[in-house]
Amino acid sequence: MGDPVHLIRDKIDAHAIKVRSSNYTLYGDMQRRIVAAVEGFARDFEIYSIDETFLDLAGFEGRDLVAHTNDMRDQVLRWTCIPTCVGLGNTKTRSSATLPPRRTRCSPASPICATKRSGLGCSTASPSPMSGV
Repeated sequence: MGDPVHLIRDKIDAHAIKVRSSNYTLYGDMQRRIVAAVEGFARDFEIYSIDETFLDLAGFEGRDLVAHTNDMRDQVLRWTCIPTCVGLGNTKTRSSATLPPRRTRCSPASPICATKRSGLGCSTASPSPMSGV
């Protein structure tokens, strides 16, 4: 993996390997559009990777966070046509753990994990109530 195609052409031909390229410019554009759509739903955010962004929901303790994140997902879909997943937790690890396994996520698009530093008002233990959020 990572070898230039011209150096392993014989292996590609011998094993009928399909070669695909990545489009990181497109992925970056998709990520920027998703972040623009969610900015108003959080106090702060951290872009963790090309397909994952953590939002700080501190200050939203008085809100129904499931409804809040559903509204956020709806806005991302309206603005970008990209379906997303949201995990809620009081740490990044817990918010990521509430998401379904990668192979069964609601879409192959970017998951958005929401977390609060204060830990108030979020479901942190059971991923079941957050399924589909």
